[in-house]
Amino acid sequence: MHPAAQRQLIKKLLECCHERKLQIVCSSHSQAILEAVPTEARVLLVRHGPSVQPRYGVSVAEAMSDMSEAQVTEISVYVEDIAAKELVLECLPAEVRQRVRVVYCGSWGDVIRFLATFRQDPDLGNVVGILDGERVGKDAEHKGIYATFLGGSASEEDWTCLQERLQFLPGNVPPEAFIYQVGQEITYRSLVAAELNATPEMVGALFTSIAIEEAKRIPYELGRRVGLEKGRVLLGLAKTACVYRDGAFQPLRDFIHQRLEAGAR
Repeated sequence: MHPAAQRQLIKKLLECCHERKLQIVCSSHSQAILEAVPTEARVLLVRHGPSVQPRYGVSVAEAMSDMSEAQVTEISVYVEDIAAKELVLECLPAEVRQRVRVVYCGSWGDVIRFLATFRQDPDLGNVVGILDGERVGKDAEHKGIYATFLGGSASEEDWTCLQERLQFLPGNVPPEAFIYQVGQEITYRSLVAAELNATPEMVGALFTSIAIEEAKRIPYELGRRVGLEKGRVLLGLAKTACVYRDGAFQPLRDFIHQRLEAGAR
């Protein structure tokens, strides 16, 4: 059946349910049908060993991912750089990471450019932007460049849309500077050393010899000292920071969860 006809069928069935006070139970693997059914009416049957358990109120992407056994991204998360990407990925629980796609795009302006693109074409999907911490309080700049990317002006509705989809990394500083600040604490350095199979002295020597203005060099310089690639070190630094300062990332986790739930409705 053509997708348009499937949607029309569901519309008629829903009308019938409301008019006659009926409950209709049917099964489908069709994305068009799932999209036409309200969230509260979707039940995904998941096999766990010999038993089958229902999962209620699932999003379309979650259902399609499970049925196709291939990940379907529910939301695109745009960040400024690779350090921000690693922090975002490491702070999220695995069940949420499976539902998102985190992309770094170069600058805070590029993040807002992508949000403007999605605003102009909602069919592109669900999207959020995560800016570095030092961008907090710079709404006027964000609004100005957002308007530029929208063609020169932004309505209050446009601005509300941006605010609802924009969040910030913790610390009010760039992510590398956040890691530097956490790295001034001995406990964090010991945890990093364990993560990188190095000694606390090796890690401590790096953090005490570099200035915050040079924070971007930390993954490379520490990698040289411990014999690991820059990317591996950055991953270890981000993972440890998310565990050590877990509470600082809770607003970010809550934000992404809320946007996932909003996209499911």
